[in-house]
Amino acid sequence: MYSKEPNWLITHYLLGRLSEEDQKQLQEWIDLSPKNKAFFEKTCTSDKAQSDYWKYKQIDKEHAYRNFLAKTGNKKGELFFAPWMKYAAVAVLLITLSLPFVFHFRSGSSIHATAIAPGQPRAILITDDGSELPLCNDSVTQIKSGKILLATNTTNGIEYNRITGKNAVEKYNTLVVPRGGEYRITLSDGTKIHLNSASELKYPVAFTGKIRDVYLKGEAYFEIAKDSVRPFIVNSGDIKIKQYGTAFNVNARSPEKIEVVLVHGSISLLTHNDENEYRIKPSQLAEYNNSVQSVDVQTVDIKPYVAWNEGKFIFENKALGEIMETLSLWYNMDVEFKDDELKTLRFTGSVTRDTPVEYILNAIEYATDVHISVKEKMVYIKK
Repeated sequence: MYSKEPNWLITHYLLGRLSEEDQKQLQEWIDLSPKNKAFFEKTCTSDKAQSDYWKYKQIDKEHAYRNFLAKTGNKKGELFFAPWMKYAAVAVLLITLSLPFVFHFRSGSSIHATAIAPGQPRAILITDDGSELPLCNDSVTQIKSGKILLATNTTNGIEYNRITGKNAVEKYNTLVVPRGGEYRITLSDGTKIHLNSASELKYPVAFTGKIRDVYLKGEAYFEIAKDSVRPFIVNSGDIKIKQYGTAFNVNARSPEKIEVVLVHGSISLLTHNDENEYRIKPSQLAEYNNSVQSVDVQTVDIKPYVAWNEGKFIFENKALGEIMETLSLWYNMDVEFKDDELKTLRFTGSVTRDTPVEYILNAIEYATDVHISVKEKMVYIKK
């Protein structure tokens, strides 16, 4: 029996962090069977492995470590942190690679989270009169106002009808998506919106004015129906996002900032205290800082920002604290860090949103040497 498992050895081999003894153990495992050798060679020559290894090599670990110490206020450095912490705290680790390693060679995981399940389509519809209607995508439900059919809930979400004439009264509905949920909605103008977990959208059942206004809390992906006459405006916190027809993502979860990423089309961002209108181009991120009430616009890789809309998590050099916050909303679980410095560990990788959470937790544990335990819906992370 090997003292360290193949998934750990291969991951650390790719990161260039194997000792001479570990290197010998890995070679023995490779020589054990043609299957092991083929798996090792396939993994090491994959495009994903090469790309992530290149990113890791670009990191100035010493400089990043000094910054890490300065930000945490630690003056003693290595005397305070275990030796592995120096590199784990700044390394770009390979979640994508670790997942198959952990479960290719193990009949079961060391972390069990049977009470924690991935999110699923579910929401609560609050109508204009305050009535609440639970929604899911396993049945067809008609939503009426008197004899008027306002919307139909199906396996694809809730879809509002286009209402005209005297029946087009601007009454507001609110769609609330809890933690561990997501939901899709098509508004009466044809605009499609995908609401992420722990989010809320207030909208009119029919657009009757010169502006199509909706109000967002949390995160949502918008595909705006084109209308050259009536602009569509998303109100979120202290900002307004204005457009006539386009696709973009709004993340207003953080109390510190609101992020708007444009996929295609054209949008502008307006703040309540600023007369300027910030024009955003495709593949740009507009970040509104709540404390200083300023807007910063930069070009980014938009994939990590919109991947959730396509059923994935993509993390690019993300802190473990941020990652666990994202996972807690989707898996409807709570997370407690026993050591706050672990929140600063950084990861790059991707998984699908239907992945059992224990797969992800095992990958993090094996890649960093942190210890993770689960009790019911509570996740504990410590050194």
